[in-house]
Amino acid sequence: MPINEGDIKVSIAVLEQRANDMLDRIELRFQSHERAMEVQTKELARRLDFLNGEADRLRQMQATYVPREVYEDRHADITKSVRNLEMFQSNLLGKITVVVAVSALAGGIIGSVAVAVAIRWLVGP
Repeated sequence: MPINEGDIKVSIAVLEQRANDMLDRIELRFQSHERAMEVQTKELARRLDFLNGEADRLRQMQATYVPREVYEDRHADITKSVRNLEMFQSNLLGKITVVVAVSALAGGIIGSVAVAVAIRWLVGP
């Protein structure tokens, strides 16, 4: 069967059309892939911004907290200070009681001298 020149031209035209269609599909596929990559990049950037913001927020929140060791040390210091104040108060109340008793017993001028001596004793050297 002889090959007709017209059939060859039709076959070439069909092949060219198919090649062009394939090129269009490949181009469309690349465009779709590029668009998908852009969308994915934007989403990853958004998530990263959120995570970075969350990390900053957590750092700021953590800065307001006191570590347990620091809390326990300061609590022990405060407890010690409170005990010292209670002992000072107790000693002072005892000294005041002595001054009042001495002044009540001494009375008059002797009482005034006793109060002055007792106050000097309270104040210390």
